Amino acid sequence: MFLIGAGMFATFFFLTLYMQGVKGYGPMRTGLAYLPFALGIGLGAGGLGPRLLARLPERTVIVTGLALAIAGMVWFAALTPATGYFAVLLPAQFVAGIGLGLCLVTATIVGVQGVAPRDTGIASALVNTSQQIGGALGLAVLAAVAAAATENPALPVSLTDGYTTALLAGGALYLVALLAAAFTITSLEQRHP
Repeated sequence: MFLIGAGMFATFFFLTLYMQGVKGYGPMRTGLAYLPFALGIGLGAGGLGPRLLARLPERTVIVTGLALAIAGMVWFAALTPATGYFAVLLPAQFVAGIGLGLCLVTATIVGVQGVAPRDTGIASALVNTSQQIGGALGLAVLAAVAAAATENPALPVSLTDGYTTALLAGGALYLVALLAAAFTITSLEQRHP
């Protein structure tokens, strides 16, 4: 959850900077432009996630979700100052949103699985806190990456290069999370036969 938060919070930050600073979107248009992300997360967390968890191990669902989130981040790397909304922003947000929705619900379940009923509140708080701390640290690190990759902040092309570099670095964080999930998560049945 720490790594998911690190990539996710930075994604919102850099996409907002891109939409408002490079594309010239106002606050209302930027908010509306995020609807595919919200729909994707809702679909992943509320629809697909529970259905997949009923049929597949938690590790498989998280790895699938992270693979989709990585695909979305790589798709964001195609952004340029002239890129149309429907070419990259809408589909990449929707794909990444579905992936993150799958991850968020499954990581929360894994985080509280097998915990004594009296300790579920504490376990849930730790899951949420790790996401928040990951988000803060991830944003700090990825902002430094974006700044280092931005040669001339006065040029939209240079700003976009910095933002897409940071988004790719966020995708790398998702890749680390995918590897951690693939090698560390076991189902409850395997832990307590």
